[in-house]
Amino acid sequence: MTVMPLDTASTPTEAINTNTNTARSRQTWLNYRQRRYLTKMAAKMAQAYISSVWPANYREAMNREDAKQWEQTIRAEYESIMRNNVWTLVPRPANVKVVKTRWVLRIKDNGCYKACFCAKGFTQRWGEDYDETFAPMAKYNSVRTLFALMAGRKGAKVHQMDVNTAFLYSPLSEEVYIEQPEGLEIPGKENWVCKLNHALYGLKQSP
Repeated sequence: MTVMPLDTASTPTEAINTNTNTARSRQTWLNYRQRRYLTKMAAKMAQAYISSVWPANYREAMNREDAKQWEQTIRAEYESIMRNNVWTLVPRPANVKVVKTRWVLRIKDNGCYKACFCAKGFTQRWGEDYDETFAPMAKYNSVRTLFALMAGRKGAKVHQMDVNTAFLYSPLSEEVYIEQPEGLEIPGKENWVCKLNHALYGLKQSP
C-alpha cells in the first residue's frame, strides 16, 4: 500500500474549488461570446433603422418621398456655406490630395430636417493637411457655478442662443482641398475642387 505525501495529496476541498473555478471561467467565456454577439446584432439593427429613416447620401435623399424637404434643406446649407465664403472653386491641382466629402442628413426629434456638408477628416495626415487640433469644451461644473452666481444676483437674466454654422468662421492656415458637394457640382467644372478658406465640419482643424 502506497501512501502519498500529505503536501501533494489533493483534498476534496481543493477539488471542489478547482471545479468551481473551471465552471466560472467557462461561464465567463460564454457570457463574453454572448455579449459580443448581441453587440454585433444591436449594431446591425441600429444601422438598418438609421438607413430606413435617414438617407445615406444625396442620391438616396432625392429618391425618397420627402425629396422636396431634403432638397430645400441641402440648398439652405449650401447657400449658408457660400455666404460665409468657406471655399474657392479652383482647377484640380496636380500631386495634391483632395479630401473626400459627404452629406450628413438627419431628421431631428421635432421633425426638422437637417443637412450638414462634412469633410472626411479621417483621411487627413498630420504634417500634410494639419499641424494641431483643438477641442474646446465646457465642464458642467463650471456652467453650474456660473448659473449659481448669476442666480444670486437680483435682476439677472439668462439668455440662450445658438450660432448657425459656427464651424464656418474659423480661418485656415493650411492649404486644404475638398471635393465639391454631391449633387451641387458646377456644370462644366465637375472636375474642379474647393480650396478651403475656412474650417468645415469634419476637418481636423474644426473645433
